[in-house]
Amino acid sequence: MGFTPEFAITIAVIVLDQVTKWLTVTNFKNVGDTYPLIDGVFSLTYVQNYGVAFGLFKHKTYLPIVMAGIMILIVLYYIKTLTEEEYLTKVSLALLM
Repeated sequence: MGFTPEFAITIAVIVLDQVTKWLTVTNFKNVGDTYPLIDGVFSLTYVQNYGVAFGLFKHKTYLPIVMAGIMILIVLYYIKTLTEEEYLTKVSLALLM
């Protein structure tokens, strides 16, 4: 497959996700702590989610991993079928991945 812009986008999103999680864990003392960025409008609150979206599959980690793996393979296959003119679709799929 090689190093493509779509791959770079996917890696950048993963790195950004992990950095923000690390910053949260190192800068918030307790779960539930809130840090206002724009007072009264926008704030960050430290929460932990051990499941997938909304805590689904909390004690069944194998199912979300398998589902994510299948979806990644489908997205990768679809990206390979797209032409150069469909660059924005490729970028969108990379962001979803």
